[in-house]
Amino acid sequence: MTVDLPAPIVVTRHQCPFCRRHTRASATAVQDHMTRCWRNPALRNCKTCQHHLPATQGESCNPGEWCACGDYPEACDIDAAPAGATFPISHCPKWTPTA
Repeated sequence: MTVDLPAPIVVTRHQCPFCRRHTRASATAVQDHMTRCWRNPALRNCKTCQHHLPATQGESCNPGEWCACGDYPEACDIDAAPAGATFPISHCPKWTPTA
């Protein structure tokens, strides 16, 4: 009597070096993601700047959890964003890397 067992296979995945969450089987897909990854410091965006003020919420809705009804939306503490810009922005002229 023979027993058929699953055969193990090796799978190659590619991971974004900045956010570490984005993985794909295709290296090209990850390279494409890296050109717009919010954690990529080369893009000089809000999420990698020391002036970034993340969105916070009040305690009235879901205490301790983000629920999109926050008291303070995402912002910049030096008002570096161009007029009419929505956060997060990229290629900011006043971008300063986080320490």
